[in-house]
Amino acid sequence: MAETMGNRLPPPGERLFDVGDNAPAVLPLEASKEDLIICGRALAGAVKVGAIDHDRSSGVFVSSVDHSASMQELRGLVAPWIYMTLADGGSGLDAKEAAACGISSAPEEQQPHLRDFLTSWIRQRLMSDRPELQGALDAMDLIPLTGEREQSELRPLVASLFDRVLTDSESGLREKELVAHNMVLVCEEDRVPLMRKLLIDEELGLDAKEDAVGCLLAYAEGTDVAPLIREALVSDRLDPRVKVAVVGQIPHAPEEDQDELRSLVPPVIREVLADDDLELHSKSDAVRRIVHARQADRTELIREVLGDDKLEPEVRSSAIDLVFRVRRQDQDELRDLIPLVIREALADDTAGWHVKDSAVRQILHAKESDITGLIREVLSDEQLSVYTRIAAAQQIPYAAEADQEGLESLVAPMIRQTFADSEAGLRARWGALYAILNAAQADRTDLIREVLANDNLNPEIKGGAMDLIHSAQKEDRDDLRALVPQIIRQVLADNDVESHVKVVMANRILYAKQADRTDLIREVLTNDRLDPGVKTVAVRQISQVCNPVALTCEVLQDNKLDARVRNAALSWLTRTAENWGSDLPRDHDQRYSLGADKVLVRSPLHDVARAGELVQFEKTGSEAYVLSAEKEATIRVISLQSAIVWLEAVRNWPAWRQAGFNYVPIEPVLGVTQAGHDDKTGEPRVAIMTTNLRGRSYRDARPSFSGFASELDAMKTAILNTLDGLGIRHGHEHDGNFVVVPFTKNGDDVDYRRCPRLYAIDFDASESNTS
Repeated sequence: MAETMGNRLPPPGERLFDVGDNAPAVLPLEASKEDLIICGRALAGAVKVGAIDHDRSSGVFVSSVDHSASMQELRGLVAPWIYMTLADGGSGLDAKEAAACGISSAPEEQQPHLRDFLTSWIRQRLMSDRPELQGALDAMDLIPLTGEREQSELRPLVASLFDRVLTDSESGLREKELVAHNMVLVCEEDRVPLMRKLLIDEELGLDAKEDAVGCLLAYAEGTDVAPLIREALVSDRLDPRVKVAVVGQIPHAPEEDQDELRSLVPPVIREVLADDDLELHSKSDAVRRIVHARQADRTELIREVLGDDKLEPEVRSSAIDLVFRVRRQDQDELRDLIPLVIREALADDTAGWHVKDSAVRQILHAKESDITGLIREVLSDEQLSVYTRIAAAQQIPYAAEADQEGLESLVAPMIRQTFADSEAGLRARWGALYAILNAAQADRTDLIREVLANDNLNPEIKGGAMDLIHSAQKEDRDDLRALVPQIIRQVLADNDVESHVKVVMANRILYAKQADRTDLIREVLTNDRLDPGVKTVAVRQISQVCNPVALTCEVLQDNKLDARVRNAALSWLTRTAENWGSDLPRDHDQRYSLGADKVLVRSPLHDVARAGELVQFEKTGSEAYVLSAEKEATIRVISLQSAIVWLEAVRNWPAWRQAGFNYVPIEPVLGVTQAGHDDKTGEPRVAIMTTNLRGRSYRDARPSFSGFASELDAMKTAILNTLDGLGIRHGHEHDGNFVVVPFTKNGDDVDYRRCPRLYAIDFDASESNTS
């Protein structure tokens, strides 16, 4: 392919992305007979890990012509898979959706027949005299995958089927519930007549009707909606909770009808609130619907709720949130009632702490003259739970500024009481910890010091206290920072502490004094008992040490460290290089070349490759098996459709030349064969052999090539635009799925004077835009 492209390249001056014709980016694509044998052996070798069925192999290819031939062979697998899946009564909806989406991957001459078969399959399930409704619903989900003409024919059949279910005396409750939950599948003009039947069906439960109301009216249009809402709100046959659900749909009615419909809301709300048999959440939901009443009615409804001491505290608290949804001249009158509601909730012995906590959080809605008194009452009441008192401390910023200092002085005793209580739970202690931010400034240093020095506290709580050091008085911060190293060392040395806690603590190194940070990071890196995740987090603190460049170069040159740890150091160094630009100090530039280059010309696949071994690579999206190190190749097991799309991108070199590239900027494909088993949807799987590109991700490597930032950005945009033009959706277009492959000199030294190549990789989630 490279030779073929070379014969058709435009002159160098006319190439938009002319990065050179001989970049050592990949293994040569021109392969000898021996190369073919090596590739074949590698594919066959994957049988050992269950990835490949060698008997089903479709061979190995290395040229653009072979790409096209193999893609045709893969396309030939599509139609049998689709016919088999749709005809299989045991295959699920996921399998059938995958098959329907795969029609566009079949040979063009077969696609009309496949679409006709899909349409016929759907029609058959919709028109059955006694259809199995779940199967019919599965068929309905596939309607959008048919053509426009077919959709206009099939959608009326859905309404006819639903109507039969609702009117047939033999229909069971489960069938009717399925209709209610899937009303959105019906054409807009058919929804309202069906809804009338559904709402008056005495067998259907509340949840089904509420769901139907939500999905029907939210998508319905036209003048029929207002009469239906009106009928529902005044009906004597409907459950009042269904009426409340209908109230929420008033904004979907024509604007000219809304005022009349809003006038019908108050009786519905009052009916629900007066029914002692209804659940608490139903009443709270009714209160929240007051916003759909007319402005003139809202004030009266909210006043009734706030003043009704027979209603549960939670219901009355729901009304507090609506005080600012009434006319401004009515708000003060309603705010006068808020303290009464809060105090009654706090005094209710039957109310749980979460109810009281919720009531306290409503203090900010009271008048400013009432806020201070309410907060003081709660903070001073030791009978209340710590959660409720913490909620009160968080309201202090809403009190009058002159009163805040006095309130803050009440917070420290509450915090100490919580930490001294051996029965206080972890949640209570976290709440008390962050309440330090609401304590008086003079108390914060002592409170943070007490937490850091308390050996009975969870390490994560102590880590949280470190987060608060910045809130202490400036002159006290160094004394608090001096306590940090000992705590970090104790946690990292404790074999009983879980790894994720050690990660949290390594992330707190920046809270130590700057003079201590370098030693802490070195101790983490040299501790063989710590896993790479902890070390990686420690390395990310390098920017906070006295001499970050020197420490970074130490990390990059330490071959004993895990690749992920060294990559974290490289990431910081490249960002720094981008920020400093041409002003990089000479010693930095020299040290940089000692370690960074070795990382920039290796991929994570190179890092895990082993001599003479096949290694499974942990990644999301697909199975991946890295071949032995000398092969510089990987086998990925992906879906048939993704394999076809990937090959389409690789083989279309004219499109890439037209986009300005003198190479194909797609992860190169060296071989293809069928995998040994299909995926869970029944779609055939394909094993693709790819070259391990010699570079890092666009995200990690771009800062190292800041001088070519605009070119790399333009390349990425051109790649995405060209894929779109080819009808290809990559699926995961983030910067981690683009690889920057630099030119080298004198072996593996990166040549920073030349623009690197950029490749799009990982097409395991790709699909056709036409599917």
